[in-house]
Amino acid sequence: NYSYSDIAKINCDTNGNVQSIETDSFKINRIKADITKAVQKEIAKVYDNEIEIPLGAFTNITILSNVGPCIPVNFNLTGSFSSEVISTFEQAGINQTIHHIKLLLTSKIMTTSLDYSGKITFTTDFEIAQSVIVGNIPSGYGSLFQTYKK
Repeated sequence: NYSYSDIAKINCDTNGNVQSIETDSFKINRIKADITKAVQKEIAKVYDNEIEIPLGAFTNITILSNVGPCIPVNFNLTGSFSSEVISTFEQAGINQTIHHIKLLLTSKIMTTSLDYSGKITFTTDFEIAQSVIVGNIPSGYGSLFQTYKK
């Protein structure tokens, strides 16, 4: 429920030129904590599960992998999460820059059953806020380069 202006403020000089961007660390950390808590709550819902696997899946023959009676298998799911706030600037034209504020969430999930234990690690990012910052239109633009021939 936050907009870009709630968590970041663009400061300009008297001529309207962008001077700096200030972010509200308290609000950003609150968003970070809320998202991390919500993810942990969702993982806790599926802590102890039962799935059914067709008997053909245990044969290592692809064509039989979905054939036969289903065998119930219980497994536990546990996880840990880390999160990081990243602020980046991206060029969007000669006089435009996009400011991104993202939350990078890394999940390390471990599943266990009677004879199996596995770890899955994945990372996803959430765009918390984004804004296009428009600067002055330059009076000239050029790219100087030199090629060398041997």
